[in-house]
Amino acid sequence: MDPNPLPETVALRRRYADLFDFAPVGYFVLASDGTILEVNPAGVALLGQDRCNLIDRRFERFISAATRPRFNTFLGQVLSSASRETCKIVLATQGLPRRYLHLAGAAVASATGQRCHVAVMHSTERYLAEDKAPTASQFLRSVVDSLPVHLAILDERGVILAVNARWKQFADENGLGDANYGLNQNYLAICDAAQGSRSAEAKATAAGIRAVLAWATDQFILEYPCHAPDRRRWFLLRVTPFLGPGSARAIVLHVDITERKQAEELLQASSQRLKALSRRLLLVQEEERRTLARELHDDFGQQLTALKLNLGLLNNRSLDTVGHRRIADCLEIVNHTLERVRDTALNLRPSILDDLGLSAALHWYARRQAERAGCVIEVRDCVPPLSPDLETAVFRIVQEAVNNAIRHSAARTIDIAVEISHQRLLLVIRDDGTGFAPEEKPTEDRRGMGLMNMRERVELLGGQFALTSWQGGGTVIEAEIPLPEVFP
Repeated sequence: MDPNPLPETVALRRRYADLFDFAPVGYFVLASDGTILEVNPAGVALLGQDRCNLIDRRFERFISAATRPRFNTFLGQVLSSASRETCKIVLATQGLPRRYLHLAGAAVASATGQRCHVAVMHSTERYLAEDKAPTASQFLRSVVDSLPVHLAILDERGVILAVNARWKQFADENGLGDANYGLNQNYLAICDAAQGSRSAEAKATAAGIRAVLAWATDQFILEYPCHAPDRRRWFLLRVTPFLGPGSARAIVLHVDITERKQAEELLQASSQRLKALSRRLLLVQEEERRTLARELHDDFGQQLTALKLNLGLLNNRSLDTVGHRRIADCLEIVNHTLERVRDTALNLRPSILDDLGLSAALHWYARRQAERAGCVIEVRDCVPPLSPDLETAVFRIVQEAVNNAIRHSAARTIDIAVEISHQRLLLVIRDDGTGFAPEEKPTEDRRGMGLMNMRERVELLGGQFALTSWQGGGTVIEAEIPLPEVFP
C-alpha cells in the first residue's frame, strides 16, 4: 500500500468505506474458496453473528445443505467470468428463522488473486410469494377442472383462452376432433358460421356473447337441445363477464340440464294425464247429470203428474168432508214432491242449456236465482253458439259463482258479462257481497271447493282464471278462455 497516498485517493477510500459500512444491503468480500474476508454491518445483521465470528470462515457454512451446491456453482461462475451472476439461497443459521437471500456477485482482481464481491438482499417475502404462485395456480386449475360444467374463457374478441377438463371430456366423447379443444379459436366466428337446424341458436349465442363483452348485459342465458344418437340431452348456456386481470373478458358455461328437462317432461306428461282424467270425469259427471235429470223429468215427473190427475178425479167424486181433506193433503204432497223433482232435475242439468244454448240458459238461471234470493242479477252477453263443452263449462262457472255470492257473501247485486274478443271468450262476474281479504281466501270449505272447481274448469280449457276480492268490497271473478282458430 502506498505510504503517502494522494488526497484524492484518501477521499475515495473514505467514500468507499462509507458506502460499504452504511449500505442497506449486506456486502461480502469472499476469497476464491468462499472464505469471508470483509463484511459490512448489514451483512453481519443478516447472518445474525458477530463480525469476529464471520471473518475467515467459509460463507457456505451459513447456507442450508439443500442450497449449498447452488452457492458453490454461483461462486465458480463469478470467478471464472467477467459477467455479473445471481443466485438464490436459503440461510440456515442456528437460532434464526429460515431466511431466503438473493445474491448478486462480481469478480474483482486483487494483489492476492481473484475475489468475489457479493451483495446479499433479504428476499423471504418475495421468494415465498413466487413459491406459492404455482401452488395457487394449480389449486385454481384443479377447482375449475372439478366443476361439473363445460367451461371456456374468452378474450375481448371471442377467442378461447382456456377450457376446463369437462370441456375436453365432452369434446373427446363426441368426436369433435380438435387436438387443442378449441383453444385460440374464435368462439364467435364458430357461432356465426353455424348452418342448419342449430343456426338460430348459434346466432342468438353469438349475439348474447357480444352483449356481455360490450358490457351491455351482465349475463346471457339460453337453454338448447343437444341430442346424441343414443340419448336425448339438453344444456343451459350461461355467459358472464370475467372480472379478473389479463385479457380474459367472458366466461362461457355449458351446464347439462338433461335430468331437469326429463323431470319436467315427466311432470308435464303427468299433468296432461291428470288434465285428461279431470276432463273425462267432468264429461262423465255431466252425462250422469243429464241422464239423471232426464229420468227424474220423464219417469218420476210423469208418474207424479199421473198420480196428481188421478187424485184430482177422485176428489171430484162425492166423498165426505174427511175424504176430501185427505185427498187435498195428498195433492199438496204430490205437488210439493213434483216441484222438488223438477227443481232437482233443473239443478242437475237444465234442459234449456241443451235445447236453446248458453245465452238462454244464463238468462233463465239469473231470473230463477234472483226470484229465490231476492236479489238483482243482470246478464250481459253477446256470444254466438259455442261448443257444448265450452257452454257447459261457462254455465257451471256462473252457477258456482252466483251460488257463492248469494250463500257466503250475502250479495244483493250480481253482474254477469260474457263476450268474445280476439278469439277469446271473456267472462266477468261481479258481486257486491261481503267479500274476503286476499290472505283469507278459503281453501277447504264449500266456497273454497267451488273456487277450485271454477279454476280447474277454466284451466282444462287452456284458459286463465283470476279472483279479486276485498273485505266488505265484493268479489270479481274473471276467466279468459281461448277459442278454436276456426271460430268465426
